[in-house]
Amino acid sequence: PHWSRIGRLKKSRYPRQSSRGGLSLVDFGIGSGRLMVDTQVSAKELVRENTYTLTYLSKVRLGEYRQELQSADVELAYSTGQNLIKLMDHTERDGDLTVTLMDKLQVVPLTKQLTTICGNLWSRSLRSARAER
Repeated sequence: PHWSRIGRLKKSRYPRQSSRGGLSLVDFGIGSGRLMVDTQVSAKELVRENTYTLTYLSKVRLGEYRQELQSADVELAYSTGQNLIKLMDHTERDGDLTVTLMDKLQVVPLTKQLTTICGNLWSRSLRSARAER
């Protein structure tokens, strides 16, 4: 009933799926009223690297090691409570790495300046709507 708590706008109905077929939170409007940053797309615009995975960017740009998890590892994590806690720690670490990478690349201040200059919506600039800039 209250699925829209993530966003700032209270919605009574779940939005329809986008015509593109993608299942993005932004496309569904779940984050309505919130600023969301696509760190991978922003990294593609701001730095030149061979690959833009979180593992590679955290190693090269932050100097921190990140362990990759396969889908089979995620399934095994639900077998015991100890493994589930490890999965939760890994997920929390991924979020921390993403925020640190976003801060290191200075995505938020840069998009704010570009938005101010161009007169667009800041939420669109954060989602890398380059055509509007």
